[in-house]
Amino acid sequence: MSNHKKCRFIEKEYCNHVFKPKSIPMSQLASINIGHDELEALKLVDFEHMRQSDAAKKMGVSSATIQRIIEAAREKIIRALIEGHAIIIEGGQYKVKSD
Repeated sequence: MSNHKKCRFIEKEYCNHVFKPKSIPMSQLASINIGHDELEALKLVDFEHMRQSDAAKKMGVSSATIQRIIEAAREKIIRALIEGHAIIIEGGQYKVKSD
């Protein structure tokens, strides 16, 4: 079985996006990275209310993969909010769709 991840398609990159607790310098915070592909999956399913199967097609992955992406991203975000970590949007296995 291969560990090769299939490329995920996103609409755009969210460069320079950092979210952190108020009044605490970044140098004093632990951070959690959310990949561009994870943010795209959350956007499609939670923000745009798209069915997971449709979001999976749009991103070029299986329904099982979109479910895993969403679960991982939600866990990271909840951990950051509860534990007071910064959230940095960067990285991931993705390509930006061209029109």
